[in-house]
Amino acid sequence: MDARLSKPLELKIPRLIYHEKLKSWRYAPLDTFEEVQYCVRENIFQKGRVVMSRIIVPEKESQAYVSKLFQTIGAEKKHADVVADHLTMAEMRGQASHGLNRIPFYTQKLEHGGYKANPHMKILREDAGVALLDADDALGAVSCSHAMELCMEKASRTGCASVAVTHSNHIGFLAYYTMMAAKRNMIGIAVCNSGSSTAVWGTRERVLGTDPFSIGVPAKKHFPVILDCATSVVAQGKVSVAETENKPIPGNWAYNKNGEPTTVASEAMVGTMRPFGDYKGSGIAIVISLICAGLTGMPFDFEEENLRRISDLSAGSELAASLIAIDISKFTDAEAFKHRVDGFIDVVKSFKLAPDTEQIYMPGEIEFNKVAANRAAGGFEIGPNLYQKLKNIRDQYGMKFEMDHWKHDD
Repeated sequence: MDARLSKPLELKIPRLIYHEKLKSWRYAPLDTFEEVQYCVRENIFQKGRVVMSRIIVPEKESQAYVSKLFQTIGAEKKHADVVADHLTMAEMRGQASHGLNRIPFYTQKLEHGGYKANPHMKILREDAGVALLDADDALGAVSCSHAMELCMEKASRTGCASVAVTHSNHIGFLAYYTMMAAKRNMIGIAVCNSGSSTAVWGTRERVLGTDPFSIGVPAKKHFPVILDCATSVVAQGKVSVAETENKPIPGNWAYNKNGEPTTVASEAMVGTMRPFGDYKGSGIAIVISLICAGLTGMPFDFEEENLRRISDLSAGSELAASLIAIDISKFTDAEAFKHRVDGFIDVVKSFKLAPDTEQIYMPGEIEFNKVAANRAAGGFEIGPNLYQKLKNIRDQYGMKFEMDHWKHDD
C-alpha cells in the first residue's frame, strides 16, 4: 500500500464541496491521500460545483426565526421565546448538537401531537423544598426552565430545593438550567434520562441513554463554573449533526449495530454510543436513570414503552429530569463565596502547563469564550444541509422570514 495513504494532507481547497455521487455536501480539507484519489476518480470536484460560502446566523435572527416558527405552529409567545433562546444559546456556545439541528424533530413531534405547543403543566406533589412537576408533554426547554424557576423560588426559602419533572420531552443542553441558578447566586444541578442509545460497561448493546448531568457554580470576576456533559463519550446529538452534514466521527465515539467501532455517523445512530471512562460513565448513567425515572414513575431508558414513545411522533417521550438549586446565602455570604471561587480559579490556572497545552480551562469556560467570539463575528455558523432544512421548514409553514443574507462568500 502506498505510504502516502496514511499521511494527513493540508490541501488549500474550499471548505465545502458538493459530492455529485452522494448528492450532498462534504467538508474539506480531506484527511488522506486516499480520499483525494477517490474524489478525483469519482469526479466529485466538478467545475461549477465548488462552493466557498459560509452560512452565518446572527444571534437575534436565530431567536426570531425559532420563536416565529413555534408561534406559527401554535405555541404561546412566552413558550416559543424560551425555546428560541435555548436553541440559539446552544449554537452560540458551540453545542450544535442541541441547537437548530433539533428543529426538524421538534416540529414533527408538534405537528403529530407528541409534543404540546401549549401544555397545562401542574404540580402533582409538593412540600417546602420539593415538588413533582407534570410537564404535560411540553417542549423540554419550557418545562425545565419552569422547573428551575420553581426550584430557585423554593431554595430562597429553604436553602436547598429539588423539582422532579415527569412526562417530559427532550430538554436540550442542561447547562442552560444550571446557568439560570448561577445568575441568581445559587448552585444549580440538573440531570435527565433519555431513551437507550448507550452501552453500560460490559456490553455493546443499547441499555441506557446518554443521560447527562450539569453543575453550575457562580463566580465574581470570572465566568461561572458550568460543568455539562453526557455520560457517553459525546452527546448523541453530535453524531446526529455529523450525519446531517455527512461528516465522519472519531472511532472511539460509538459502535455500529454489530458492536464494532465505527467512524460513520449513520451507522452510529443505529448502533450504540460508548460510555465515557467506561465503567465510570456507565455508573453515573445508572444512578441518573434511577434518580430520574425512579422518582417520577417514568419508564427506564431501556423499557419498550420509553423507546416506542420517543420514536412515535404522536406520543410524548415520557422522559424525566431532576433539578436542584442551592441558595448560597443560606450557608455563607454569597459575595464572599464568589470571591473564594475566583481565588480558586486563579490558583488552579497558575499551575505549570503540560506540554502542548495553551492554558488551563475551567468547566464551561470554552463555551463562554465561544459565545463572545460568535457575537464578535456576527453570529454562529451552520452547515448547508441544515440551512436548507430550515428554509424548507420555513416554506412548509408559510412563514415569511428572509434567510438568504445568512450566506457569506469567503
